[in-house]
Amino acid sequence: GDVPRVPLFIRAAELSKLLREHGAPEDGDMVRFFIQHSIQGAGPLLSSLYDAGQLLILVDGLDEGAEKRRGMEDFFAELLPKCGGLATPGTSALVVSTREKNFHESVSQNRLTTFARAQIQPLDEGGRQKLVEHQLGRGARADLFVECLKSMDVPDMVRSPFLLSLLVNVFKEKGEIPRRRNELYREQALCVLRRAAARGGALAQSLGGADELVKVGFEFLECLAFVCHMDLKTRDFSLGDEDFRAGLARWQNTRASLGEIEAWVFEGGSGSLLCCTDIENKGYRFGHLTVQEFLAASFLNRLSTSDSLFRLWVNPVCASWFHEVLRLASTMMDTDVFTTFSLFVLGQEDGSGAFCEVVNDMVQERVAQREPGFAVEEALAKKFRSIRPFEAIVTMLSHPSADLRAMTLKETSRFHFLADVGELSGRLLDSVEAGEATTAVATARMCSALLS
Repeated sequence: GDVPRVPLFIRAAELSKLLREHGAPEDGDMVRFFIQHSIQGAGPLLSSLYDAGQLLILVDGLDEGAEKRRGMEDFFAELLPKCGGLATPGTSALVVSTREKNFHESVSQNRLTTFARAQIQPLDEGGRQKLVEHQLGRGARADLFVECLKSMDVPDMVRSPFLLSLLVNVFKEKGEIPRRRNELYREQALCVLRRAAARGGALAQSLGGADELVKVGFEFLECLAFVCHMDLKTRDFSLGDEDFRAGLARWQNTRASLGEIEAWVFEGGSGSLLCCTDIENKGYRFGHLTVQEFLAASFLNRLSTSDSLFRLWVNPVCASWFHEVLRLASTMMDTDVFTTFSLFVLGQEDGSGAFCEVVNDMVQERVAQREPGFAVEEALAKKFRSIRPFEAIVTMLSHPSADLRAMTLKETSRFHFLADVGELSGRLLDSVEAGEATTAVATARMCSALLS
């Protein structure tokens, strides 16, 4: 717009870490709190601009807020009405980002509902072609890559700029592309480690070669990601932090000491997988949250010969911070472990539907990756029907509360096995004719949505 503003970039992961270290601000203002604790030198100026309404506040990755996410979402929702549009003088402007899945989850819990939504669109065929030509040029190699893409039956992997870029990177290295997300993330990490290990060095020699160094380096990164994600619940970590050092005690390897492999990884072995965020305090983070989640899932799966270790995370995985780790881990489990674990999770269902949601996400991930899970699908349908009987669904769809009706409609549409939509719509229309429905208009819309 025509109103000049100074951008203030706030990483939600960093704000979450500051809140854990210093506690919530007394006045509740997280923007001022972030400026005070994170901005050196320009802090007073930015505070003045904030007071004058001359900031463009950019909050990146609310989904990375871990246990502080809800509080952050509540604060920025309260801040939004005080901010104007980009062309409104005298007020700051506010933009936040989060994963789509997390956004829908927040909206279903009446958070972030007042924000105008802008969504990054998936790559179309033209966009994919431009990305491929930019990285591979034109010619036989690019043509071979495109043919490999056509043979894939996983649309999400070719529509995402991030995943497509990873596919190109792996193709450059191996001349072929993985067909599953977890295999893609693994190959990308291994490609980075191989390039670093190819430079040789004393550690590679002591381990018996570059291949062994790559293997040990990957196992260390798995452990590192698990400590950050599952123990510390953070993206940012410092090598000298006591809790971080205690977590790394999980590292058990007879081939290389913790000191040796840690030095190699942080002195260049990890390449772009890790980013240095604070030179003075030796602060780092994984370059992409998905990489951290995959490596944590891989570590969890490698240590689990049965589903016993996964059971330790049953309750936490109902929180979105752990959810993606479990989704990724589910595609690495063998069928017996997956079935046993899923049935255990369903056994924890308390009527809220949260545990059924977790199992459904795991099932859908395995279906997308062409992994079997039919026994679990049947058990999931049976469990969900037991906590959402047909008459209860009819009652909830006819309830005076618009929020309850919307939640029930979403659940019924997502879990098609809950009720026959034709029968359900008929019952709702009958309730209108009998004068039982709260509002005929709302019920008619429900029927239309169910049948669409």
